[in-house]
Amino acid sequence: MFVSTFSGCKKFNADLSKWNVSNGTDFIVMFYSCKSFNANLSNWDVSNAASWKDFATYSLLEKYPERIPEKFKKDYL
Repeated sequence: MFVSTFSGCKKFNADLSKWNVSNGTDFIVMFYSCKSFNANLSNWDVSNAASWKDFATYSLLEKYPERIPEKFKKDYL
């Protein structure tokens, strides 16, 4: 479960590309309003994700949909 993990972050932009999130099911507002994060998460295995509402809404990441996991990307195109 990754609900609100980095929500509202102001100075965070670490490389999370190698994070194993494959067992995660809930990614709701994980990066919501995170103004500094724009790392590439496109290779994350989110196949078990059941919910991801507002995953990157109001975040810098929202401006780079190609960096969002494929399953969530349609919400940002």
